Amino acid sequence: TPSLKDRPRTSATAAMDQQPRAGVSKSFQHFDHLLSKIDYVVSTHPDGDHVGGFARIFKEFEIGETFCSPCSKDLDVFYAFMEALKAEGCPYSNPSYLQSWSFGDATVTCLYDGTMGSTYNECSLVLKVTCDDRSVVLTGDLPSTMEEKLLAMGIDFKCDVLKVGHHGAALSSCADFLDACAPSMAVISSERGNETTLPKPSVLKRLARRF
Repeated sequence: TPSLKDRPRTSATAAMDQQPRAGVSKSFQHFDHLLSKIDYVVSTHPDGDHVGGFARIFKEFEIGETFCSPCSKDLDVFYAFMEALKAEGCPYSNPSYLQSWSFGDATVTCLYDGTMGSTYNECSLVLKVTCDDRSVVLTGDLPSTMEEKLLAMGIDFKCDVLKVGHHGAALSSCADFLDACAPSMAVISSERGNETTLPKPSVLKRLARRF
């Protein structure tokens, strides 16, 4: 059986944040047989549940370019991610405010570059992906403290789909931010199971009032 890197490439791809238990086995199990290269990897911030699966991805796939939050963290999985990135010789950088790049028919724009934060979550990259007249805003674990600062700067968060911040934590997705995004759909990334504590009911109520 050929390795993933030897399989023919069929389309442009991107991977954004990978938790340790996900890795290739979960995130790419439905289409890893089609992929040999991931064009862009994005690490919104260095928390373990966002970078822990990247080391394996760098071993399994050819990576085109990586964008990272400017902050680092004293975690084994973060160091493993950076070591894998450097071992593969993959170019990486911290995107700047309003920097954009093409991704197939879509354009990715950095709405927040993570440079104003005083916590790891406040350093989360925020990206907008636009294709034709549709857009998605991806917020990492951005908390309301930074949402409010960015709104005061006049940043345009209007979108069709919002990836809800911090897995639906109570201290993210404040009312003003949701109103500024005004999405027609919201997506929450969180674990399933009896021990799941996110999303919080308060966030679900704020979302319900807007749909």
